[in-house]
Amino acid sequence: MKKISLICGKCNDKCGPFIITSHKERPDFGRCPTCKASIWKIDAQNTIYRNFQKMTIQEPPNKVEPGRIPRQREIIVLNDLIDAAKPGDEVFIVGELKAR
Repeated sequence: MKKISLICGKCNDKCGPFIITSHKERPDFGRCPTCKASIWKIDAQNTIYRNFQKMTIQEPPNKVEPGRIPRQREIIVLNDLIDAAKPGDEVFIVGELKAR
């Protein structure tokens, strides 16, 4: 998400929009200023989503020892990397690994 708008789950008060930066994992939105509850729902009409693509990458089968299953990882690509690779393409990935 780029911008997120929230609705309080208790009093339906609207909060936001909050700008989400790429280096934050999960921002803390705090409590509702009206009723002090911390139950939030996403206001889908006023939220702007970031374009991304989820891909599964795997070791080439010819480079795996006999009897072993190729390892695989799920990755998320952003911006100009979206749709850059097709299934079956051999790619070299450089990036930051974040366990979620």
